[in-house]
Amino acid sequence: AKEYVKKTYGKYPHHSYFTGSSTGGRHALQVAQKYPQDYNAVFSGCPAWHNDIYVPARAWGQVAMKEAGHYLSPSKVKYAKDAVIAFEDPKDGLEDGIVNNPFDITFDIFSLVGTKTPEGEIFTAEDAQTIKDIWAGCPYEGGILWYGFTPTASYHRVAKCEGEPLKGVMEPTTLGKFRYGITFNPEFDVDDLTREVYVDGVLKFYNTVSQEMSATPDLSGLRKRGGKLLIMHGLDDDMVPPGCSMRYYEDVCKAEGGYEKAAEFTRYFLVPGVNHSFKGPGANLRKDEVAILIDWVENGVAPDSLVFTKKDFGSRPFYPYPYTTEYVGGDINSPSSFRKSLSAKDSYLKEVGKVKWY
Repeated sequence: AKEYVKKTYGKYPHHSYFTGSSTGGRHALQVAQKYPQDYNAVFSGCPAWHNDIYVPARAWGQVAMKEAGHYLSPSKVKYAKDAVIAFEDPKDGLEDGIVNNPFDITFDIFSLVGTKTPEGEIFTAEDAQTIKDIWAGCPYEGGILWYGFTPTASYHRVAKCEGEPLKGVMEPTTLGKFRYGITFNPEFDVDDLTREVYVDGVLKFYNTVSQEMSATPDLSGLRKRGGKLLIMHGLDDDMVPPGCSMRYYEDVCKAEGGYEKAAEFTRYFLVPGVNHSFKGPGANLRKDEVAILIDWVENGVAPDSLVFTKKDFGSRPFYPYPYTTEYVGGDINSPSSFRKSLSAKDSYLKEVGKVKWY
């Protein structure tokens, strides 16, 4: 692209920027680490970091249901999520359908036992236990095997069931990984999925951390070049668990000598109420990220806070990790009604520490 610019205009561009989300978000992290000389700044949205691990790890919902011998209807999965949000939402002082810190959930799923879903299904103790097991993640090495989705996220892909009687259905990308990257059996299906196959399948890709499907936290080249990196991830992501990018950024901060050192050239924003499609009641993450990068690089204005405005959401500032946004009262259309807070930091660190083997 730079060569075409030079051919057309007689000179190279004075600044270059890279943006990408999901797989493109993973590419962005790789660009920042492997090719820091190519771009002045990089944006990574909901990065699919450690793809070879989190994709098979998404099968945990199917493993949990199979081991329990109990399959969840789509209405019950949604009913549980909606109940969590309704219970947790008021805790931040603003009832807006958004849970600010979904890593600190106190809702008792068993409180739903005996109630009816909007579709008229009775929620049972078996439903509650199975959902609780899915939320908890696969036990491993005193923690969990890999990061899971927050209880406020939609599980319609990873805990999908259909038919009569109900039967589990694996998410297509995850099924493909087990067929062509783990078992090398093109006929592999959910019936062949056991805990042993699942755990072995996730662990198989441990060594890909510095290869094609991931990026290491060594951003020294970007720092020395004077480049910038902006990362955003929705806390209700239903395809890439936010714990993945949290672990990555924590590792970056450790490599750089702490949050303040890392913040000199890289910022990471966790935004509640946003899923992998950048939808949900939360902020629209696809704000003009290139404008943010340009302001940071060319005007020296670091993103100490980003203000998102949306209908029924108001005008709300968000702050770089490990800070979160706290409502202090007043008009939600005024950014002054919010302040930055470290109230979620301990929850973030606890979530990051759940995966111990890596």
